[in-house]
Amino acid sequence: MPAFTDFKLHDITAGPQDPNREMLDMNQKHGTPDFFAGNGKFLTRKLWGIANQHSFGHHGMYTTMREAVFSHAGEALQSRKAFQSLSAYDQDCVIEFLKSLQILPPGTSVTVIHEGSSRKRQRVRQEQFNNRTMNPALQAF
Repeated sequence: MPAFTDFKLHDITAGPQDPNREMLDMNQKHGTPDFFAGNGKFLTRKLWGIANQHSFGHHGMYTTMREAVFSHAGEALQSRKAFQSLSAYDQDCVIEFLKSLQILPPGTSVTVIHEGSSRKRQRVRQEQFNNRTMNPALQAF
């Protein structure tokens, strides 16, 4: 199952005055000027399972996925601008795709839409969710 991340640290803030920056940089030696300079680098979170979250952003400050996307700056600025350049419909499509990235509990019934060549929606049937094992190293993210 794809995690949709690179698992790297990225500076996604607009600089020292960005409200998304952390006040302390815990990756620096305690008490040093670098420690007190703050932190703007955050681990790219996996998108798989994002629809199961209650809040968004590294600090959980955003209530919608759209707010979280619009807050990106720094190394993520081009991605935010690309999203902003989309039509409202295409932005909504991206958000709906993100909402589909759920981790379903074992035994969950899901609706599967089968598309055929003669009809857009050939049939709808219930299937039992196939519980797959996730790589234990990825479960912590």
